[in-house]
Amino acid sequence: MTVALADLFRYSINYSDHNYSTVKEELEMTEVYLQIEKIRFEDKLTYSISLANDVSQYLVPRFMLQPIVENAVKHGLKATGKMTEIDIEVKNGNGSLQISVGDNGPAFPDELVPGYGVKSIYDKLDLLFPDNYEIHFSNHPSKKVSIYIRKLIKNEPAV
Repeated sequence: MTVALADLFRYSINYSDHNYSTVKEELEMTEVYLQIEKIRFEDKLTYSISLANDVSQYLVPRFMLQPIVENAVKHGLKATGKMTEIDIEVKNGNGSLQISVGDNGPAFPDELVPGYGVKSIYDKLDLLFPDNYEIHFSNHPSKKVSIYIRKLIKNEPAV
């Protein structure tokens, strides 16, 4: 757990002046966060991460996924005490980057009031991808948060 916390802290501090990270880096840090939670909650948390190879180098706002995953743990596992399953999928969705975080926790309320973490995601996307994103919270056919980023920026070295 100490190593995972150090990795998360390093990711936060070393790139604090950067607004973007690659999808691959963002997923790696999200997995570090999930490993920490898995240590805390032992056999009550499982997760899967699916990343399409063709999208791993696209840029997204830093710490965009972690608040969504944290909410899945907070409102699922901590609220119910039952086994929580989190599924993360990132793929190309017809020219858009499609990021989905699903879980088996309680359904989203009809009147969803975003907390600090979700508001921070909206703020980052408004700043870095204005008018080029959508966020959907759905309960059917399964519970998930879907983020679509229509402006694709690839991490390419400067020439």
